[in-house]
Order: sequence, then C-alpha cells, then structure tokens
Amino acid sequence: MAAVTKENVLMITSSIAAIQKLRTGVSKTFSHLNQGITASKDEGEAKKGFVKQFQEDLVGVKNSFDELETSIASLQPLKEAANMGNLGQISLDPVLDKTPIYPQVLQTYKWSTKLREHAQAADSILNRQAPKRTYGHISVLSKKRKTPPSSHTYNPVHVDKFFDTWQKNYTSVEVKRVQQSPNVFQVTLGRTLQVVLVLQSFIIERVIVRAHHEVILQVDGTLDLWTQSKYAVFRKITDHATSAMLNFHFMTMPELSVKSFMLWLNSYLRLFTMPCKKCGRILKGNMPPTWRDFVTLSALHESCRQ
Repeated sequence: MAAVTKENVLMITSSIAAIQKLRTGVSKTFSHLNQGITASKDEGEAKKGFVKQFQEDLVGVKNSFDELETSIASLQPLKEAANMGNLGQISLDPVLDKTPIYPQVLQTYKWSTKLREHAQAADSILNRQAPKRTYGHISVLSKKRKTPPSSHTYNPVHVDKFFDTWQKNYTSVEVKRVQQSPNVFQVTLGRTLQVVLVLQSFIIERVIVRAHHEVILQVDGTLDLWTQSKYAVFRKITDHATSAMLNFHFMTMPELSVKSFMLWLNSYLRLFTMPCKKCGRILKGNMPPTWRDFVTLSALHESCRQ
C-alpha cells in the first residue's frame, strides 16, 4: 500500500508540473496572439513569421496536454479504499506513516467481517444441535417471532420490472441499469439533468444529481459514485434529493418509497422554465427554483422557503 502511495505521489507531482507547463504554453500562445503581427516593411514575411510562431505555440500546447494525460492515466486507484466507503478516504492522508489511522481501521474492518462470518456459522451450528427439552421447546414456540424486514431481499428482476413499468407511464424519464451489484440506475429527465441512484434492492442508499452532459464513469471505466457535479444548481438539488430520499422512506412499503421519490424527482423536468410559486420569478440569485415541496411538488427558491 505504501509503495502504491509513493508512486501516486510521484505521478501527481509529474501531473502538477505538466499542468504548469501547459498553462505557460497557453499563456505564451495568447500573448503572441495579443501582440499580433509586428509592423515591418515586408508585410508578407511578417505574416509568415506570425503564422509559424502560432503553429509552434499550438504544437507546444498539444505536447504539454498529451504529457498531462499520460501522467493522469498512470495514477493507480486505491482499490482497498473503495470497499470501505468514506473511511477509505483516510488512506489519502499524506502523512500516513506518522498517523497510521487507515491501516488500523482497515485491520478492524477485516477483523469485524471475519467475526461476523464466524458468528453466523456458530449460530447455524447451534440451531441445528439445539437441545429439544420440553419446557425450552414450548417457550420458544410460544413467543411470537418478529417478521424480518424484506425490503432488501427483492429479486433484481423485480426491481428492473418496476422501472420498466415506470418508463412506460412516464415517457419523458429514461431509466437505465448501470451496475448489477449494488443496483445502480441512471435516471435521465429529458435534457435537464441525470440522477445516479444506488439501491439496496428497493432501499435508496445514495442519490447524485449531475448535468445531462456530465459523465458518470471515471477515466479507468469504473463507476463514479462520489464526485459531485461541477454546477452549483445540481449540487443543491443533490442535497434536496438526499432529504427526499429520507422523507419518502417506508420500511414496510419499499416500492411505495421508490415510487414516491420518483414522482418527486419527475417534478424537476421543468427545472429551468417553472417559476417560483412564492415570488413568481425563474431566476433569483442566479439560481432557478431548486426546491420541490414533498406534498404539493411546488417549485420554490431556497430563500423563498423561509
């Protein structure tokens, strides 16, 4: 792990140097364009010199950009950190040798996983070899067993069937499965926005809202479930969607939870054309109405909610 970290540090340093070189080349190109063709008696030679210099600047910018792409492609992802969610980000600490929090957390995570597996195996063995005494057997049967939650045990085919039916009823919404385990779906609302839904069966675990043209895959082809949108409006809608995900959560009716959330999400189809219900304006503070009421689905600016 330490070797990979050191190698990544070298690649990051090389990438920063390539960025600086690229910025210098771009600045030099624009500087030459700003200066234009210098006054000379031979106007033809002056134009040829200007074009030649401009071509050399563009070639330099292209070489610097290719060098930057090569450096970025050489970065190695931290595969172990991806399995631990947000805790995996601790591995990015530059002083990992002085503060070994991540190795300790990783060791604890492995130990707890192994302990859970052994406990499940022991529980299975003890249940098969339990003593069948009369009073003990009757007392167990007399207790009413709680029905275990089933919202996380639905067949993936059932989830796909639910979204297929949804698309037939709402033609402006496109739902596409991106990953099988966990269930990851890409929901596209016309040409307005796209949403990445992470589901554990019918339980929504994470929502990320991005612009229609933003990609959901990283450079190495893996699914990007953490990077926020570069646009403030979609980052704000991501926060609202997370609140809606929690508001519409019904443990005993998981399908209703997803259906209610999708109905709420569908109200963003006219994000940039629907005016605020309170002030009647579309833009306020350079932002459209990003909030949708959970009951009426009314559009409101963030400041108009108060």
